[in-house]
Amino acid sequence: MTCPACKAANANDARFCAVCGAALLVPAAAPLYQPPYVGKVQRNLQALGILWCIYAVYHAMAGILGLFFVNSFFGRHSFFNINGNSFYFPEFHGLVVLAMPMLILMLVLNLLCGYALLTRQPWGRVFAIVLGILAMHTLFGIALGIYTLVVLVSSASAAEYDALSAQP
Repeated sequence: MTCPACKAANANDARFCAVCGAALLVPAAAPLYQPPYVGKVQRNLQALGILWCIYAVYHAMAGILGLFFVNSFFGRHSFFNINGNSFYFPEFHGLVVLAMPMLILMLVLNLLCGYALLTRQPWGRVFAIVLGILAMHTLFGIALGIYTLVVLVSSASAAEYDALSAQP
């Protein structure tokens, strides 16, 4: 190693010049291991997919319990009886008939979203963003929707997701 002050030759591992005593510029050692960069989408994608599957089951169970509650209090064979008069509303039968296919549809869509994110389908990002906006009607749905939007909406996230979905 050459001294920058007096241009004298020194040993490669010397920290000071043997002739003039000036400090030698020792190159910094390269780190032994540098972990690869892991982006925001890659760090959160598996958790997001699992949360969408959990939300699908939660949403379906809450809907079924709600329909059971409505039917047991206001249905044809009501448990809610005051002085022999039950509160039967035939309109609630139509609600149950309409709500059950909607519950099944939302269960399938939410499970499909979780599957798309876990398997890194190319269409999964846009599908999750749309469902994240639509899911914001319960407390868990609001949290999941915000988490989905924070992870997947930015243009950097779009580029990272496209790179991840293109990998085999």
